[in-house]
Amino acid sequence: MKFSLSWISEHIEFIPNITIDMISNSLTNLGLEVESIHDTSKQLKDFLIAKIIDISPHPNADRLNICKVELGKSQVSVVCGASNVKVNLKVVFAPIGTTIPSNGLILKKKDIRGVTGEGMLCSLEELCLEGKSDGIVELSEGAPIGKIYADWAGLSDPIFEIGLTPNRGDCASILGIARELAAIGLGTLKNKKMTNIKGKYKSPINWNIDLNSKNFNACSYVKGRYFKGLKNVESPEWLKKRLISIGLKPISTLVDLTNFITFDLGRPLHVFDASKIQGNLHMRMARDDEELLALDGKKYNLNKTILIISDDEKPVSIAGIMGGEATSCDANTTEMFLEVAYFNKKNIASSGRSLNILSDARYRFERGIDPEYVDEGINIMTSLVLDICGGEVSEEVYAGKVDLKKNKIDFNCSKFKMLCGIEIDIKEQIDILIKLGFEVKHNQNILSLLVPTWRHDIIDEVDIVEELLRVKGYDSLEESPLDNFSTIRKPVLNIIEYRNRLISSALVKRGLYELVTFSFFSEISALLFKKDFSPVILENPISQDLSVMRVSLLPNIIDHFVKNSKKGLKNSGLFEVGPIYYGDREEEQLTCSAGIRSGNVSSRHWSNDTREVDIYDIKKDAYKALEAVGISNNNLNLDKDVPIWYHPGRSGAIKLGKILLGYFGELHPIYSNKYGIRLLCFELFHDNFPKSLKKKPNKNFIPYSLMPIKRDFAFLVNKEISSSEIVDSIKKSLNSVNYIELMEVNVFDIYKKNISEKDDKKSIAIEVIIQPIEKTLQENQILDISSLIVEGARKNTNAILRE
Repeated sequence: MKFSLSWISEHIEFIPNITIDMISNSLTNLGLEVESIHDTSKQLKDFLIAKIIDISPHPNADRLNICKVELGKSQVSVVCGASNVKVNLKVVFAPIGTTIPSNGLILKKKDIRGVTGEGMLCSLEELCLEGKSDGIVELSEGAPIGKIYADWAGLSDPIFEIGLTPNRGDCASILGIARELAAIGLGTLKNKKMTNIKGKYKSPINWNIDLNSKNFNACSYVKGRYFKGLKNVESPEWLKKRLISIGLKPISTLVDLTNFITFDLGRPLHVFDASKIQGNLHMRMARDDEELLALDGKKYNLNKTILIISDDEKPVSIAGIMGGEATSCDANTTEMFLEVAYFNKKNIASSGRSLNILSDARYRFERGIDPEYVDEGINIMTSLVLDICGGEVSEEVYAGKVDLKKNKIDFNCSKFKMLCGIEIDIKEQIDILIKLGFEVKHNQNILSLLVPTWRHDIIDEVDIVEELLRVKGYDSLEESPLDNFSTIRKPVLNIIEYRNRLISSALVKRGLYELVTFSFFSEISALLFKKDFSPVILENPISQDLSVMRVSLLPNIIDHFVKNSKKGLKNSGLFEVGPIYYGDREEEQLTCSAGIRSGNVSSRHWSNDTREVDIYDIKKDAYKALEAVGISNNNLNLDKDVPIWYHPGRSGAIKLGKILLGYFGELHPIYSNKYGIRLLCFELFHDNFPKSLKKKPNKNFIPYSLMPIKRDFAFLVNKEISSSEIVDSIKKSLNSVNYIELMEVNVFDIYKKNISEKDDKKSIAIEVIIQPIEKTLQENQILDISSLIVEGARKNTNAILRE
């Protein structure tokens, strides 16, 4: 969202000595993060308004002209190749020494085919005011010769750009941002309400809302009025400057006014050329066989889920998103019909995504606009049109009604201190809320609040706390030390969250990478992984591929694994811990974990090379996860009753008595063929785990954030010593070291030939992986651990470290 300082000053009377930094810091503190402040006056300070008084062809170049340019008290000659040069045209002139913004070029006197110019005539593209320009800037007749162009064009005005979160649709307008600055004390809002303008005749065009009980709320209210005798002239300078300052290109007065009000008040509206409309206008759902050529020059195929505006014969607009080209206003428009409506934001969002149209109107409607500005918007637009374009206006016509009932919240003032730890006096709370537009009734410690119609994001008490805190200032929160050390040791996670952390930690240590995906997937996935229930279908999905609440974690994990593999990103496997949905009730939301493996196992082992993962690898993943939360593997039993997506002979169900804990195994060949890869997977259902698990984790499953350490040892031992004896001696030696965990001891090589003059020796190479528990190990600690391993092997097996 962009706005200029002078534009917002039309809505707020700033306090004396206001600065750009004060405004910027205040907006960011309010939650409206200032992303940039652009002051074009600095780079355009040397560009002047000039007038071409004479043109003569260049003697040595067919496509160049020599233009004599008046700068007020002086005249200069300029060599110019633009096709739109003409006598008496007012232009933007850059004198010698000026830096051109588009390329950083500093103008110098230069001979061009035998003629030396004294400057340059510029295009909007060269001034960085437009993406692409066909010729030099053509200024209006009223442009003052010799004056600085940026001052006259309103470009010496700082431009703020802020980032809006989706819930703050009220700040997608200059007025909304002014309200915020007034609430924080930077000024006073100006009262700009206008009186109703009475029409002089009945409108020849009327409104009809043709919606059934299924979609009746897609548009609850629409108004309009007819204008005749108009002159759709070029927009006045003040209007063009406003639009240019935020990057919009002026077109004509009627179109420019709709853009102006959209940004100024956050109130999108639309103008039709009334002479191109057949009969009356209808708000209805489109038919599957209809299409519309829109204002962006693209033809859109409509369907019955898309709200449109049509006349008696054809669609004329995609409601709330974009108008049609056939009924657009142009320079010849003398009769215009104005549309101002209140649309359901979910319907607008759905239509916009379905057609993949991004527009300023859609941006505001889908975030929620102020319903009161249906009436206010039509009055403001009427006044502006009559002032600039002349003509006569009809009486208003409308259909439907809008519910202006304000949301009521009873707020306990003590909630603020309880949730934020600081106290704000009740009088100050009331003052802040009134400045934010709330209607307040005070009864002891309870405030009865009516939420302003433009704040769709305010639902309950906690939202009021947030409003008070952001206006008071997050920097007012005080640091408060914990009472004592025991407070630090108190767990902050509930048993479900804690158990999920343990499982994630165990699976990471098994070499799997954690994945976080959307809680929804496609209808195809729902059919493939469906059980004996109907999945939850989203009414307003992000896309068609994410239209169903997931009933299993596996489809999303598999999709990402396959995509990674196709891109050449290889890993041993993925897992996710998260919810699945068997219905739309709370008890039908279950917490699960799932993981997959595929490809080769590349662990170092003396007896074999790399091998393909098998059912025992994925079974171990599941068992290690269960072990992490305190379920003993000795208490588990297996069953062959598994879902259809598992291989019937290479899978199993994990049970604790008769309670199903999960599944593991190879994916069914039909599914493997569909995904184009052999996969092994597991699923665990956390809600079926015993409820009385201890919160303290097993030592083997403390979650770590430190990197493990690997060390290799090669021992010379007698032939009769087995590798398992060496492994046991290492485990025994490190058992007393309490600042590490022994993760793995792997025998990766056994060598017997030519290692010594005697034939009774062999070499055993062992990889030891240790995990620091609390902090990174020092060099001396690692040396101590290595010495313990070597000494333990010598004492128990007479092994010596091979040189």
